Amino acid sequence: MNNPLAITISLKKPINGVYNIDHQCKTKDFEKLTQILKDDLSNLENSIDDNDWLEELINIKLQIKTINFGDDLPLISGTLSTLFSLACQNCLQLMAKKIDLPLNLLLGDSDRESDDFDGCDYWEVIGGNISVHDLIEEILILSVPLYSKHDSGHKCTVFSESRITDNELLNSPFAGLKNQLNNKK
Repeated sequence: MNNPLAITISLKKPINGVYNIDHQCKTKDFEKLTQILKDDLSNLENSIDDNDWLEELINIKLQIKTINFGDDLPLISGTLSTLFSLACQNCLQLMAKKIDLPLNLLLGDSDRESDDFDGCDYWEVIGGNISVHDLIEEILILSVPLYSKHDSGHKCTVFSESRITDNELLNSPFAGLKNQLNNKK
């Protein structure tokens, strides 16, 4: 079976009809995303030995078609969903973050942010072509939280003191911030 993510979307050639993608792949299929998640997991207080997180499924349901906004532009709509394994920035413990991304992207080759695109987000494509794989990887990378933490209902111990782990002293860079703020009052 051919990989539906291997197709390239060209801004120069309109898509005739509608191209539907209903596909599942794994986190490990996206090299840059894998490296970003691996770097985040390196912050865990207790490192994990398994790589089960690489096998996490990414559900891709997309529709690609051409619409006219003065020019014929590719429109990508649908959803991406997965589960990221991340390090909680409060307690430095492993956590799972559900990602559900509704997409409504219009692809173009110039900066047209001032134009009205009827609820579509505009995505500028350098070079006039982008593979569906690369587009999905970029979208997933942008969805990785900059500061991940457990939901408020989860009992999370704030990493606020020095701890010794594997003969290495770990200090939170914000451990004394609360005291400094309280002393200024």
